[in-house]
Amino acid sequence: MRIEHKVIVLAWIDNSCSYLIPNTDKYTYCDYYIVVVVVALVVVVVVLAVVVVVVVVVVVVVVVVVVVVVVLVAVVVFVLAVVVVVIIVVSVLVVVVRVVMVVIILKTTTKQ
Repeated sequence: MRIEHKVIVLAWIDNSCSYLIPNTDKYTYCDYYIVVVVVALVVVVVVLAVVVVVVVVVVVVVVVVVVVVVVLVAVVVFVLAVVVVVIIVVSVLVVVVRVVMVVIILKTTTKQ
């Protein structure tokens, strides 16, 4: 039963190979085909696994870099906004102080 199953597998892999050496339990070069197919499948699976891992790592690195760049840009924009607001507030305060000083000077000069 086991031999028949192996013969069916071998026949599926390569129809042209000889299956059993007559009057023995030994196989001819068909075993070589099984080894080649198994090794090829293992190599394909390993290569695909490596490719998937590399793609995942690249995607993760790209996402991290994009997040870092976005955070840095947000921080720079926030700092620039704070600087602009501070400049506007200081400018308004300077104008208010000058107006108050002018008003005080005018009041003191008009009293005299």
